[in-house]
Amino acid sequence: MVFLPVIVGYANLKIVPGRSVGDVRVARSLPSTLGKPTYSDSAMGKSLLTWIGRDGHRLDVFVASKGDGPGEDVRVDYVRTTSPDFRLPSGLRVGSPSDALHRAYPHAKPLYAPKGGPTDRPILMDDVKRGIAWLDVPTSKVAALIVHAPGRPLTYAEGVVPPTPRPASAE
Repeated sequence: MVFLPVIVGYANLKIVPGRSVGDVRVARSLPSTLGKPTYSDSAMGKSLLTWIGRDGHRLDVFVASKGDGPGEDVRVDYVRTTSPDFRLPSGLRVGSPSDALHRAYPHAKPLYAPKGGPTDRPILMDDVKRGIAWLDVPTSKVAALIVHAPGRPLTYAEGVVPPTPRPASAE
């Protein structure tokens, strides 16, 4: 099993909006430093690869193939983390107060807000122009950070409800 950064001595813990989470860069191939995922799920040319740390935090990498056949080009579509080890340049991270992210990214808009006002149900906030989104619980803390290509909006399902992970196939 591959564990998240702190356990494997992963040096790059930076989140760069619109670009990367650690060494995982949007629109690039997966770095070999990640090793084999804990779980994976694939269908229709897209895959969810998940690494889970001993502390239960996740690094979800969503990839899409850019070809059709053996040796096809696979590129990172977006990256989602629930690990507080990764930090934005401002120092904000998973676990930071959600209002701090709202102040840092004032142009972020909710992609889905439950009906009926404030609730403890998660809300996905997305600054499409800057390529950063977060899973928010109003008046609480950030539950996940998501990096995607600038100008590419996420859907609520992409940010909040990733497919149920399955054990990675043994090859």
